[in-house]
Amino acid sequence: MEQADAEMTRYLNKSVERYSDDPEMVDAIKTGQSAWETYANKHCNSVFTKWRGGTIRTAMALDCQIRVTKQRTHQIWLDYLNYMDSTKPDLPEPTRPEAE
Repeated sequence: MEQADAEMTRYLNKSVERYSDDPEMVDAIKTGQSAWETYANKHCNSVFTKWRGGTIRTAMALDCQIRVTKQRTHQIWLDYLNYMDSTKPDLPEPTRPEAE
């Protein structure tokens, strides 16, 4: 989880850096991230609840957190660090969780 979170933070920070001359955009990125954090926590807590009767519950909730964090990292890259033309992205495309 630490590795997935560190990668997401790297991509998020790069996004904020890219739009640093546009305070409204920076605020929008941060607001979106805050909303995503709320969603991710609630969603993965529901996964924990689903498995509450078994010893696998912690592993399943952790897997959920890693998966949604990697999905979010890819979404950050796609929405904020990629260009519509052939310009090279600001950071390389992160690995999608389904591709692992």
